[in-house]
Order: sequence, then C-alpha cells, then structure tokens
Amino acid sequence: MAKHQGLKRSIGIVIAVFLLLAGACTDRSGPAVTATTTRQGSPTATPSPSPSPTATPLPSPTPVRALPAGIANVISVVESGDIAAIRRLMLSSNVSCTLELGAGGPPRCEPGETPGTRVEVYRLIGCEPEWIRPAMMDALLQDVFRQPFRRYAVFPTYGLAPVAVFTAPSAPTVGAGVAARIVGLGVIAELQRTCGAGDTASRLIPAGQTDFLLFPPRP
Repeated sequence: MAKHQGLKRSIGIVIAVFLLLAGACTDRSGPAVTATTTRQGSPTATPSPSPSPTATPLPSPTPVRALPAGIANVISVVESGDIAAIRRLMLSSNVSCTLELGAGGPPRCEPGETPGTRVEVYRLIGCEPEWIRPAMMDALLQDVFRQPFRRYAVFPTYGLAPVAVFTAPSAPTVGAGVAARIVGLGVIAELQRTCGAGDTASRLIPAGQTDFLLFPPRP
C-alpha cells in the first residue's frame, strides 16, 4: 500500500512539472512583433520654374558722331549770344567789286573804288545773297542775333564746309533760324538766315539731307 502511494505521488509530481514547463513555453516572448519596413520613395527632381519671358531690348539709336572741337566752339559762342565773340569767328573774303546791278553777283563798288578792286566783305544769305562790308557787320550781327538761339542740327556738305543750324524758339517768324557754314578750326565762312514770316530753321536744311552730325529734333 505504501509503495502504491509513493508511485502515485511520483506521477503527480511529473504531471505538475510538465504543466509548469508547458506554461512557461507558451507566449514566453510576449506578443509577436511583426517587423515592417518603410519603403523610401525614389527621390523626385523638383522641376525648375520656367524662366519668365524677357522683352527683347530695342536697338539703341545710332549715336550721333562726336562734334569736332571747332564746330562745338561755334555752337557754344552762338548760343551765348555774345556779338563780339561771334564777330571774331567771322571769316572775311577779298572779292573784286563791280558796278553792275543785280542780286547774287560780286559786291558793289563804293564811291572811289574802280570795278575789279578787291574789297573786304562778309557773306550773308537771306532772302537774297549779300556781301557785307566790315563797317556794317556789327549792326548786321545785332540784327541777326537779336534773340537767343539754340542748336538745331549740324550736317556735313560734300565739297563744302559743314553747316550748323540754329533756331530761335521764341520767334517763329522773321529770323526764326540761322545757319553758319564752318570752316577750318571753327571759323564762320558764311551766315544764312531764314527769310520772311513763317520761315523756320528746318528750311535751312537741304531737302533730302540724311547725313547729320547732330540730328534735328523730331516734329
């Protein structure tokens, strides 16, 4: 009987140990963890912004050629209105005088001068070409430049000296414009003035003139 009980106790111990081991193996590591991998997306290029359309710049106007020093000096003196300074720039000529009448010819001989005598004169073109004696030049210049003038245009003439044209903005009638033909290093060989009411400085520029050192203002 005692032997039977000992065997029974041994079997009970074995069962208890088995149950203990079985419980320890179940969920020993806790809840299962599922590893997840975060897939990195392929890098995408950020599109560059389209360049803003830019306006094509307009071509620059053709630059005016630099005025020679002699011409620039004549312009400065005329614009100053200094009659004495303008007179010093005037170039006189020695021309044979005549007794014949008529506009546009040689200068008229004065009393005591015989035809063919060479006399000192200045050239002026107004309504008609004139020859001005030195004694009359100051009065003439006072009349021509009785109002302020400013530069209007400068153009070359082929075979002749360049011409600077001036205008008097405050007087659009008689004497509205004057032109100076400039020779050498800045000497005025000839003056031309507008003629009559309504005549303007633009009339002193030859028709069809396209070559300029200083372009006239646009209308």
